Amino acid sequence: MAVEMKWAIAGLEYKNDADKGVVVAKWSCTAFDAVVNEFGITVPGTKSAFAGGEIKFEPDPSAEGYVDFDALTEETVLGWVKSALNETEETVEVIEAHLTGKVEKQLSPEIVSAVPDGFYPAEELAA
Repeated sequence: MAVEMKWAIAGLEYKNDADKGVVVAKWSCTAFDAVVNEFGITVPGTKSAFAGGEIKFEPDPSAEGYVDFDALTEETVLGWVKSALNETEETVEVIEAHLTGKVEKQLSPEIVSAVPDGFYPAEELAA
């Protein structure tokens, strides 16, 4: 089974002025086991792991490439977030590897809790 990632922006905070420069981006990354349904579409399975946080920015409206708040896309902000994360010890690669490991551990646990079939006859449980 493949493990896939879904990065998202959960919210933004901006300066309350005419430029509306983003000062905080709240992000999330969810890893999940990907399964193919009966229609051939890849969908999340039952196992997942989550990481999230926030990145602070110091916007400069005079900088080349500045994007007006109302023109932002999630893809643009995710680019900023991933770039900022890659400047820390908690890089995108580290986050994704950690979450993949957590999902893989759920898919193949070291210890499984179970009882053999027929261990508890149904009629005894009903009493």
